[in-house]
Amino acid sequence: MYIPYDLIRDIALLIDIPLFIFLSGWSVSYKEYKFSDIVKRIISNYIPYVIMIFFLIALLFLFDKVSVPRVTIYNWLTLKSFDSLGWHVVMGSMWFLPVYFVIYSITPIFQKLIKNNSLFIFTIIILILMNAIFTFTSINIQNLNIYTNVTLRYFTFYILFFILGMYFSDKYIALKEFLIIILGLLFIFLLYLGYYGSFDVQSNKFPPSVFYLIISLFSIFISIYIKNFELPCENLYKKNVFLKFLNYSGRNSLTIYLYQGFGGSVIYLLASKLIQLKVSWYIIMVLCFIVNILVTYLLTIIFTPINKNVNRFIELIYSKNSFKFILIIFSVFILVNMIIIVSPERYGDGFEYIYMLQALENHLTPDVLPQDIMDAQIILNQNNIVPYSDAYSGFFESLSGKMYSYHFFGYPLVVLPVKLVLKLFDINTLKSFQITNAIFYIISLWITYLYTEFDEKKKKILVLMLAVNPIIWYLRWTHPEVVTYSLIIISLVMFSRKKLKLSMLFSAIASMQNPPLVILMAIYLIFFIKQYKKDYKIKDAILMIISCIPAGIPSIFYYCNYATPNLIMKVGSAGIKYVSIQKIYDLLFDLNMGIFPYLPILLILFIYLLTRKLFKKDILSYIFAGGLLLMIILSAQTSNWNHGCSGLNRYAVWMIPIIIYYVILYIDIEKFKSAVAISLILSWFIVYHGGGFIPKLSHVEMLAPAKTILNNMPFIYSPDYEIFAERVLSIGDTTYADKFPIVYINNGNVMKALTDYKGLQKMSKLFEVIDKKYYNKLLLKFSKNPDKVMYINFKKNQMSQFTMSPLPDEGFRYDLNIENIPTIIGPNSNIQISANLKNISNYLWDNKFLENNKYAIGLSYHWLDSYGQVVIHDGLRTYLESPIKPGDIQNININILTPSNPGRYILEFDMIQENVAWFEDKGSNTIEIAVEIK
Repeated sequence: MYIPYDLIRDIALLIDIPLFIFLSGWSVSYKEYKFSDIVKRIISNYIPYVIMIFFLIALLFLFDKVSVPRVTIYNWLTLKSFDSLGWHVVMGSMWFLPVYFVIYSITPIFQKLIKNNSLFIFTIIILILMNAIFTFTSINIQNLNIYTNVTLRYFTFYILFFILGMYFSDKYIALKEFLIIILGLLFIFLLYLGYYGSFDVQSNKFPPSVFYLIISLFSIFISIYIKNFELPCENLYKKNVFLKFLNYSGRNSLTIYLYQGFGGSVIYLLASKLIQLKVSWYIIMVLCFIVNILVTYLLTIIFTPINKNVNRFIELIYSKNSFKFILIIFSVFILVNMIIIVSPERYGDGFEYIYMLQALENHLTPDVLPQDIMDAQIILNQNNIVPYSDAYSGFFESLSGKMYSYHFFGYPLVVLPVKLVLKLFDINTLKSFQITNAIFYIISLWITYLYTEFDEKKKKILVLMLAVNPIIWYLRWTHPEVVTYSLIIISLVMFSRKKLKLSMLFSAIASMQNPPLVILMAIYLIFFIKQYKKDYKIKDAILMIISCIPAGIPSIFYYCNYATPNLIMKVGSAGIKYVSIQKIYDLLFDLNMGIFPYLPILLILFIYLLTRKLFKKDILSYIFAGGLLLMIILSAQTSNWNHGCSGLNRYAVWMIPIIIYYVILYIDIEKFKSAVAISLILSWFIVYHGGGFIPKLSHVEMLAPAKTILNNMPFIYSPDYEIFAERVLSIGDTTYADKFPIVYINNGNVMKALTDYKGLQKMSKLFEVIDKKYYNKLLLKFSKNPDKVMYINFKKNQMSQFTMSPLPDEGFRYDLNIENIPTIIGPNSNIQISANLKNISNYLWDNKFLENNKYAIGLSYHWLDSYGQVVIHDGLRTYLESPIKPGDIQNININILTPSNPGRYILEFDMIQENVAWFEDKGSNTIEIAVEIK
């Protein structure tokens, strides 16, 4: 800000992030890393950053009296955003850390890559071409987000320098080669200058361009060439203060980078004062350089020992059992998020569980009283959650007159202890659901790792697969999915240890909230009978019966209170009549809510292994396949198929552990290690893009996989009608039979429609029929069975949205002649009045319009009282049946609904173009008629 010459600032930017990334690649190349080593290195590099963050928080509190919000701390710690809060130089320089950690995490892949010269050269060429494409085009894929601000464009740019660093760490270039490279880069740079006239390094840095790449390569190849002048004398390092300084800087480069922002903040203030005193820019530059160095290295000297001691402690723990350490970090991360960072929200049938929890707290029974609802709604209001107007939605009066939910109260009963603890410490009690979910989830992962009867490698992969999948989206839910998921995991662990009675117990408890899981309990029962049939004991039989008892408790409860074992079926919200082949398919493969779009590789592996084992007549596979199919069928009994969910269907959530367990049980890890690794990385990527702990996938929108297919090959995706209708209309829990045609549109082109014959006829008014032959063929087909609802698939440019636009101001001119209007009409009456409408403008009035009647032209009216005050502003609309050319007249039957209250009114007629204006607002006159309502 104080240096008047851009050239000096640009030269300073040559020693920047690309050089740092290059040197990072250089440093990691000296050792062969496994992924477990990389995790340790990332943690070691992350710890100094965390310490720096808490130092910044302390400074903000002490000097600026700023209390950093929890969300900001969370964003800093997870590298999601770097809000400055006044110290913008500190956090402004942290943007590269996510890039650094993402690149660093896949080091082992690059180490294998650079061993093959041809593959290395090919990769470099591809990366340079990608950077060139991203620089000269606006192709959308460059903005694909890998993590937080790490887009594909940033990733491909900086990964190039990392790979170069790894490759050239043990290589030298001669003077001749060096000069050729530098002159070549200079020639390209001069061509750029000749074409564009100037070069701004900063603007080419964000986002990184191919020109910034060329400039950065100068410092990279200078660094490589300098290696030729390495000094062999170690004593020189001991005697030479400057070399000591360089050596210290190299060993603590990350810490220095972290704290240079504090030096930058100090000199930012210093420079501002010196500018006010009109000190010369070069003196300011020298003073700022010295102060920046002093502050940065002072903080580095203070914090380096702290970082080292913390890392020694981590090293000690990590060396004993690295995976346990990772699992500890992950567990703490989950708990911190659920307890401190993530605010609670109501999802799905959450109001029922919230009210039941309050009832259990108030009087230890699940019958919900008005006082329970009032108490719960106070908590909801504190969390800015608006309850349903019908608080008893989902509750039904029992034989004794009490109000119970048709969802069993087992889950809120489990949540109750956590709520009581939170209340004791005056913590938001609505968080009790997400904290309970987190506790069960973490316990199940630890039990899996400590007790599963698999070898160590399989056990670790099993834990990773169970930990990172769409279950993360459900941690925040006020719903039992995560608890059910966790209980299923524990039951499978017990099954692996042949503890079948415990397997039955945990699956039976899980089935209390999700009845289809009684099938899993039955599977365990089959193996129990098979195991003990030769050595039968009464004690085992009794314990087996006791283990299965929880599965029957909900049925007994509802039979005692409603004379039915299943209240959901009794009220018509579920039943075998709702089961269909389509729903069974959807649960596995639907592109919005099935398992496949979220865990594609896992599901493919499962189908492959299951098919293979079935051909080999493996008994376990037959039982698992049959059991899973029965669970899917029972889940498909719900009438509300497109229910609230975060991406993956709620019923599919607790099927995931069964699928994962089966895959790990039978897979050859060495043979399929690439597929397993890709599956884990892809799962993390999908979970992150779905919102992580704060899910952003809605059940009333078409999700990315479905959109991709519908936009290109709509005939492939024909889901259950409810899924398509509610996601296209963006309305949940609705009837859609009165809303035909339901049309999916992409870039103005109709791609797919769900409709009956009447809806198909209506489409010619809503859209421009381009391929009339195809449309007439459809009309003929639908006319044979006009009530039948079907999908229609379209190709591009067969049917499209009308090209509509607002009328110009001069187009809002009309003349209206009304015939025989009655002056006395009954209240709340529907009448039709004949009128002649003339277009006295110079513009065509079209009868076409877009979705939701946008730009539709028609007649309407206002009801005014006898004093001229508006009583009803928006009357019924009567849209044009056909276009009206300038000067033409069209006879129209105007639909009118009278007010419900008797009295004297003025009926004011006017025309309107929807989403644009009433004609009166553009200067036209209205027609007023006195009417008495009696």
